[in-house]
Amino acid sequence: IESASRYRQLDFRRRPMERHGESSLDPLHHHALKWGNLSMRRKYKLQMIRRFYHQAKTCCGCLERLDIHHQKTVEELNASLARLYADALQLPDIPVRRRKIEDDAIRHGHPWNFQDESFWVVMNPLDATSFCQSSLKDALHDIEHDLEHGITLYESGEPFAAAALWRMFFFLHWGAHLVEVVPFLHTIIKGRTIS
Repeated sequence: IESASRYRQLDFRRRPMERHGESSLDPLHHHALKWGNLSMRRKYKLQMIRRFYHQAKTCCGCLERLDIHHQKTVEELNASLARLYADALQLPDIPVRRRKIEDDAIRHGHPWNFQDESFWVVMNPLDATSFCQSSLKDALHDIEHDLEHGITLYESGEPFAAAALWRMFFFLHWGAHLVEVVPFLHTIIKGRTIS
């Protein structure tokens, strides 16, 4: 009982940030002194945010390399989007506080060198009439813009503000585009693989 009690105390003791296993390329290393000692709960939240940040960077890299006619880039993007969805569900629920980001600080969509593709999506799976047409380039641009907005906040030393923005717009905006794009890209991959 005594050891269990001491263990619980250790869980909530404020200790310096541990750097074991963290990437030296992580921008938060440059801001570590800003927070000083961190509680275990706060460390856990930062780990979840850090993991999403790295996956968001990977996804944006896949978007930069995307060529709809090149099978490997389509597969890489779809796999990255699927992992991004899973990581987004693990983002901590943090109150949203407005952070003004200059628009020119956020990278804008790429002028992809392929013809835009249109496809049908269902807005509400419980309503058979709620289908509409979507644009691949528009959907990818919206996903990238919301990810880059959070990346800008994270790299400026505000990981919790970044997480709040990523999570809020995951449910309100870019998450919906993600679940539209993944099955469409899967259809392309399946068609080329089977044919």
